[in-house]
Amino acid sequence: MLLTFNYWDGQTLMVWSVSNWDILFEGRVADFYTEKIINTRGAIQLGGCSSPLMLIPQMIWNFPIWITHYFNGKRFVGTIFCVYWYKLFLLAVTLMIGILIYRIINRMTGEKKKAQLGMILMLGSAQTMLSTMYTGQDEIVYLLAILLSYDALIQKKKKWFIVWGIVSVTLCPIMIIGYAVLVVLSEKNLIKIVGKILLSIIPNGLWSLYSIGMENKIEVSINDSEFIDKMMNMAKFPITTGDASIVGIIICIIFILAYLTKKEKTELYLLYLNSIMVLISFFMDNFFYRLLIYVPFTILTILVITKEERTNMSLLLFTILEYIRMFVGGYESLQNLNTAYVAKSKIMEELLIKSGSNAIDGYRYVVGKICEHIKMAGSIVPLLNSMSIVCVGAILFIACYSKRDNNLFKMDINRNYIIDAYIACMPIIMIIFFTILFR
Repeated sequence: MLLTFNYWDGQTLMVWSVSNWDILFEGRVADFYTEKIINTRGAIQLGGCSSPLMLIPQMIWNFPIWITHYFNGKRFVGTIFCVYWYKLFLLAVTLMIGILIYRIINRMTGEKKKAQLGMILMLGSAQTMLSTMYTGQDEIVYLLAILLSYDALIQKKKKWFIVWGIVSVTLCPIMIIGYAVLVVLSEKNLIKIVGKILLSIIPNGLWSLYSIGMENKIEVSINDSEFIDKMMNMAKFPITTGDASIVGIIICIIFILAYLTKKEKTELYLLYLNSIMVLISFFMDNFFYRLLIYVPFTILTILVITKEERTNMSLLLFTILEYIRMFVGGYESLQNLNTAYVAKSKIMEELLIKSGSNAIDGYRYVVGKICEHIKMAGSIVPLLNSMSIVCVGAILFIACYSKRDNNLFKMDINRNYIIDAYIACMPIIMIIFFTILFR
């Protein structure tokens, strides 16, 4: 997938991270937004970048690109090689999350096989690959940061908990919900809770103040109020004074329960954090490349909290989720696994010529082709969405139910079959994709 695709978001983020070195080296920070519109480096998109802080990890990784494309006067970096270099960064971050999951599970359960399984589930997730190796988006980066914050907290490394929490919120402001619930779980002093949460918004807050009045900011930057409105008001119902957000109500309940939970019960931290990530991933307005937001936390929930005899049931539900989410995510977005975003490398161009295919010039996508051949597939999307909610809800319920000693949710099935089916998801999809591409 790394070699096959060049989605416009990945190329754009790579180019922006390189152009940030231009304005930093030349002392033109005030031109941050203008630089995006001038676009001498070869970004595909010209808007959607709110802050240079969100791209600091990418800037560090892509520094070699800047070095090799600055002093020799080569401005354009929108090349396949540069895109591949950037996607290696996302692959490295994914591997880091896999290793972190391994460490957390091994530390909390003492079972190396479970820890290895957790790493395999993370690296083999189709939803993860869709975000990283297809779109080249940055979700995986801030997910690593919030996971590091959680890991520091359960190890009682309070300073690092705050540091990584600040990093996660700086990279993606919506992560403030996940970080805040961890703060509330671990701290019962209201003043300290507010203080720790406010610390996380200082970097972006300072940039917002510094960037007031910058030229082209309105055109390039994301409209935060519109973004929050879409995220929070996707599911709502009318009350006397207007609309009430269903997600907002659930978040409030989670925070109240978190505050009432004793901070010594660290085994519950993961359950609360996972619940927040499930809300963000399932009930807020998201693009298809954010499907993975709940994935690492649900893996940890299944393998750390859920009792061994009930783990197979949760893993089966998680596998079903993998297939459903990939299908419904593709149904909702024509850009999802589309032949138009194939990387135009020399090898790919030769293969297309030999096959006589012109799919790369069209706009053909996997789920669309499936629906063409299986007419009823599109009509059952609402049912599949309902099933996805039931599956993830059942996973959380089984985890909550783990202290009960009975055979409910026990499933006698070879776990290897479930894992094989889970890992097969993206290979199956890619076989379908290549069939479409080379026909």
